[in-house]
Amino acid sequence: MASKAYPKIDEILSESERSSKLLSFILYHDKSKDTVDNLYGEEAQQYEELCEKLEYQGPFIGTRIFVGYLEQLFNKECNILDLGAGTGMCGKILNNAGYTNMTAVDISDQMLEEAKKKNIYKSVVQKDLNRDSFEEFDGLFDAVICIGVFYYGQVESGAIDKAWKVLKPGGIICFSIRNDLYDQEGSGYKDRCESLVKEGKWKQLSCETSPLVAKMDSMGYYFTFQRSTYFSMIISLLYSYIL
Repeated sequence: MASKAYPKIDEILSESERSSKLLSFILYHDKSKDTVDNLYGEEAQQYEELCEKLEYQGPFIGTRIFVGYLEQLFNKECNILDLGAGTGMCGKILNNAGYTNMTAVDISDQMLEEAKKKNIYKSVVQKDLNRDSFEEFDGLFDAVICIGVFYYGQVESGAIDKAWKVLKPGGIICFSIRNDLYDQEGSGYKDRCESLVKEGKWKQLSCETSPLVAKMDSMGYYFTFQRSTYFSMIISLLYSYIL
C-alpha cells in the first residue's frame, strides 16, 4: 500500500514495518477504530527507530529555532513545556543544550514511559490536548515547544488557545504544522493564529518553511510566537478601538 503514494517507503522499511497501524495513520490519516493514543502507545518502543528511518526532521529543526530564541530571551533555568512530547526526542536535544527545567505532556502513557527513561523531565503528565483542561498550567511556562503535534490534523485548532494560555506574558511557543494543513481553508489553524495576533494576544516572531519528514517529502511551517505582555495587550486593544 505504501508504494502507491510513497515509493521511498518500500525502500527503507521492512514488510512488517509497512503494515504498522501507526505508519498507516501517518501516511494516510487512517485510524479506523483506533484512538490516537492507542496507535502511538502500541508502537512507542519502536517509534524513534521509525522516525529515524523516515528521516523525521521536526525535532532537529524545531529545537534549533527554539534554542535560538531561548538564548536571546531567557536563561538555562527557564520553565519549558514540551507539549506533545512523545518519547522525548525534542526534550533530549534541549537537555543536551543545557535546559533541564522541563515538563512533558503527551496523550499516550506508553510514549511518556519511553520519555521517562531519558531522565530529562522534572514532570511527566498525560493529557489530551483536545479534551482535557490545561487550567493548572495557565501562565506557568516561559516557553513551549510543540513539534509534530499538528501534523495530521488529529489535534484541533482550539489547542492553539490552550498553548497560548500556558505561557507567561513575554513567553514564546515554537510549533510545527504541515504547510498544506495550515493553509487549508476551514482547517482553523491559520485563522486562530491570525486572530490571536489581531486580538493583540501574541505576535509572530518567525516562520520557517522546512522539511518535516524527508522520506515522505513532507514540508511544514515552523512558527514562533511570543505572548504579549499585559501592557502591550492594552495598547493593542486601545489602538484597535481607536481605529
